Amino acid sequence: PSHDSEKDRVRQEYEFEHLYQHVTGKVGKNDFYGLAKANYALDRKNYVLGVVKYEYDHFLRNQHNAVAAVGYGHKLIRTDTLRVSNEVSAGVMRTDTDTKPVLRNSLWVRYDDKRYVFINKMLVEYTDFAYVRNQTELGYKVTNKVTVGLRHVYTRNTERKSNVTSFNLGLTLQ
Repeated sequence: PSHDSEKDRVRQEYEFEHLYQHVTGKVGKNDFYGLAKANYALDRKNYVLGVVKYEYDHFLRNQHNAVAAVGYGHKLIRTDTLRVSNEVSAGVMRTDTDTKPVLRNSLWVRYDDKRYVFINKMLVEYTDFAYVRNQTELGYKVTNKVTVGLRHVYTRNTERKSNVTSFNLGLTLQ
């Protein structure tokens, strides 16, 4: 689940997920993803941002991965139903064995009408390897506060690829 809120010139987003799978006496998946981001609007189309991200993957050599970065975002399209933004940022990535600089690029697309919502978030982080995370969601609004839908998350790094599709129930907290 994720939560974002908009207040004056500041926009905040929080996103957390934990995936756990236990099959025939063995752990098949044990992943955690958490992100907190704040945007500060410079004008209608441009903003600065700060982001922290933490990931845990039980099966990687470097199980822990944390990123802190600052950057710039540009709202490419803003209508009543469609929002498209691109963000670039630079920061530091810390793993179990190393600390290194990271460059990030993120393209966000959100289509939201009275009944349906479609979201795609594509993130690429560059260090001595490229990390890719693409998150796609399609939801149906049961009410203004309740959404049901499908979500697919694809991740790739130097050690493995992951594809996870899930059925989600979303609650708006505002």
